[in-house]
Amino acid sequence: MNERTSSRVPHSKRPCAAGPLHVSMHLKDGLPPLRNQRTLRVLLPTIRAAKNRFGVRICHWSILSNHLHLLVDSNSEQCLAKAMQGFKIRVAKALNRSWKRKGTVFAGRYFARLLRKPMDVRRALVYEIQNARRHGILPPKGLPDP
Repeated sequence: MNERTSSRVPHSKRPCAAGPLHVSMHLKDGLPPLRNQRTLRVLLPTIRAAKNRFGVRICHWSILSNHLHLLVDSNSEQCLAKAMQGFKIRVAKALNRSWKRKGTVFAGRYFARLLRKPMDVRRALVYEIQNARRHGILPPKGLPDP
């Protein structure tokens, strides 16, 4: 199976990207997990540096072992596309440097879902906050989830 057909996100038209969105990005198979201290030390500053770029604000994020969830606020489809492209490049370069490797980090396209109502935003935020627990990833006792 080639890389083009192995994408987890269908190549269909994305929703109009003006407003809040829930974005997810999956890593390619076989890469180290994102949720270890060494990788988090690289990934968190990279995300913070990309928070307000190209007309898109990253309001919240959730890091799991093989994917990222982002709550973003976008001005337009073009802004979202440019910001996500830049974000994926920034993260991939930082992770590749840390992992001492070259090549693609993300498996295909990102998935974006428009959050039309305030309740949709709340549900997406709750989903992101509780997602690590759903995947069986718990922070050390007494410490917040990084």
